Amino acid sequence: MQMYFAICWFSISAAARRVCRPSYDIRASKALGRKKELSLTLDPFEPALLAFSASALPALHMTAPQRVARGEIAAIALRVAEATPAATHAIHIDVTDPDCKPALDYSGNLLARGGAAERLRPFAQSDKTGKRVIAHTTRSAAERRRPPLKYIEGLDLEEYLNTSYRPDMDYVDGVLVSRNVGTQLHGLLQGVVATRLWSFRHSHRLGAFIAVRLLVSAATGRYRVPDVMAVAVPYQKGKFIVDVPAIVVEILSPEDTFDDIVDRCLDYEALTVPNILVMDPEKKRAWKFVSGGLQLLTSAAIDLSLPNGLVLNFPIAEIFAELDED
Repeated sequence: MQMYFAICWFSISAAARRVCRPSYDIRASKALGRKKELSLTLDPFEPALLAFSASALPALHMTAPQRVARGEIAAIALRVAEATPAATHAIHIDVTDPDCKPALDYSGNLLARGGAAERLRPFAQSDKTGKRVIAHTTRSAAERRRPPLKYIEGLDLEEYLNTSYRPDMDYVDGVLVSRNVGTQLHGLLQGVVATRLWSFRHSHRLGAFIAVRLLVSAATGRYRVPDVMAVAVPYQKGKFIVDVPAIVVEILSPEDTFDDIVDRCLDYEALTVPNILVMDPEKKRAWKFVSGGLQLLTSAAIDLSLPNGLVLNFPIAEIFAELDED
């Protein structure tokens, strides 16, 4: 497809505004229409990624077999819904294995000349049996380096609750949503925060948990897996946390986007979690999520009011300082 890309931090270029061509938000996979000007909510961590096409992009259709036995060949066919000026379309295919991990050997780019293409994919005798998910997209090269966030749609809640994933995954409206794998700093900060919260177990009657499933909506069966959370004692014992946490801490990974973090925080806010913190181990910054937005914390510590009436002094600067200790 004939497309013009603009990567921007603050605004699209004046030339792009004058063109008034069909525009697209690549990260959100969303058509923005023909506009002379675009209003964007900018991510503090990643640039906006827009595409401008000479004509509106058509829908993309994919067909694939429901079942494939070991040793058989799966035919994956793709085609655009209508003719376009482009002679060749570049399409990226992502495949996940039964453990919901990217199957890089089965994923890749495909050139659709004339708007149609077919990929023949043999499955090995040693391949693990189970569900596989195929997703097609025309994402940018930067986005293709990341596996898709949503792996399995229509997954039964009972199956989710009785299945272990490494790393664990959220369950949002019948869809498994992967959590970005943390870096060394992410894991270190996660341990430091959990240890700090655990130190208040007697004085403030708190239990601290790392990456444990939290029921955020009983009505929809929605589960999130916070990096760290503290729950007031006593709490209901069981496989998962069903009480409202007193504190939830999300730790940024390099692959996390602003929308990812805000979506998670909105779920915690709807659950009435009183203290929702977001911490960035790379830049040593912290935010508190209040009334639907992130507020940058500039003080060395913050007082967190707990449901039991006590106040916990959370030493942000000291916690970040521990990351630099040998």
